Amino acid sequence: MPEKLTEILDAKLIESGVFLSVDNFKIPLWKDGMNVSFRKGQVEKAKGYAAFLTAAAAVNAIEQALVNSLKRVYIGTTNALYYSEDSAAFVALRTGLTTGRWSLLPWGAYLIATNNVDKLQLWANTGSAADITDGPTRARIVKALKVFIVAFDADGIEGRFEWCDRGNPSVWTPTLENLAGGDQIRNIVSKTMCAEAFADGLACWSTGQMYLLTYVGGTSIITYRLLDADCGAAGINACVVKDNWAYGVEEARGFWRTEGVNVTWIAEPMVWDYYKSRIDWTKGDEITTHDAGDECVEWHFPVVGGGYEGLSFNTKTGAWSPKDWKLTAACKAETWGVPLGANGAAVYKLSSTNNLAGSAMTAFAQTKPLEMGTLDFYKWIDEFRMRMSGNAKLDIGLQDQPDASITWLTQADLAYSHYPMREAGFWTLKISSSAVDVAWSWAGCEVYGQVGGPLI
Repeated sequence: MPEKLTEILDAKLIESGVFLSVDNFKIPLWKDGMNVSFRKGQVEKAKGYAAFLTAAAAVNAIEQALVNSLKRVYIGTTNALYYSEDSAAFVALRTGLTTGRWSLLPWGAYLIATNNVDKLQLWANTGSAADITDGPTRARIVKALKVFIVAFDADGIEGRFEWCDRGNPSVWTPTLENLAGGDQIRNIVSKTMCAEAFADGLACWSTGQMYLLTYVGGTSIITYRLLDADCGAAGINACVVKDNWAYGVEEARGFWRTEGVNVTWIAEPMVWDYYKSRIDWTKGDEITTHDAGDECVEWHFPVVGGGYEGLSFNTKTGAWSPKDWKLTAACKAETWGVPLGANGAAVYKLSSTNNLAGSAMTAFAQTKPLEMGTLDFYKWIDEFRMRMSGNAKLDIGLQDQPDASITWLTQADLAYSHYPMREAGFWTLKISSSAVDVAWSWAGCEVYGQVGGPLI
């Protein structure tokens, strides 16, 4: 009679995430995977994206806003600004600007934008966008703090930030009659790489420092302080704030999480060792980070030698999962109920479908070689009893040693029971799908068979 050899049912083990290029004996469970999520005690096919809008050129910044019950999408292309209202075609706000990477700020019914080359742009909900003539000659980033607009690296000066008059983005020159002003972050080690709303102010990062700007009123209006969290950013969109935690990536030390005081290097060492030489840090401003929903944040980035990849981090379980599709811009779910993203001129609704804009999204998760209860003996396996749902394929691999090549059995539809009726020292399981409109999950299995002779 077959006996129960082992079970793979521990939720934390199944949720442990993917560890690429790591020694088999150091991996918790998953040796490889793509386009999957680890949550609710299971691995499941991740969500893809749905086709939404088409821009006139490649998009490098995107935001969404609700204005008078109308759902808006704002985008910046290489040299122009556009908006769409309630899924209508994009309307040009201004074209013919200098090529640059945009920072967009929806502000009520207005849009403020900068490309770090031209003067700041203001669209006042009518007509075309225009230069803010009484403002910095250029700025790297624009963000809102209370009723002020803050421009970072104003006039091209690293660490210089300036703000407009109270509630008036057209007035930036300080006088005795207004509250406009500016300051210089002392001892900043680089340009202001990234900035995000955080806590009661604005967090901003150099390549290795984190600062917080806050409104204090009085004669200072806005001030800054260096935070204890010594983490930096690799690009203008390399950081995101989710549930009062900031997440980001810097070139020197990798991916991090902080509440402003303590820093956790969330990918060190096994994940970071793989990606630190893979990400093309010379294109840091092309890194895109967003709150992906389902407890996850995602980075999409250029890789050395060409191409783009993605990486999802589950903020609750700590699981990492690679993605194989490109985003050139993204923003969190607000008006449209889902995050929005772009790849070239195509604008997508993210996390909203099982496909990639109508095409199949390949997804898979592959275990490390499993000893199935005992390390030094062959195991004859009669049955795998799966805890699964949906439509997927199952590949079962056999090895005498964990580093030996895998002999794969004939692929089968994933079902509640599988009967390999074979003997091996180590076993590999791979759950996958490559068809349109399929979803699946796997929450573990029980393994039945007999222990055989010793491995030689």
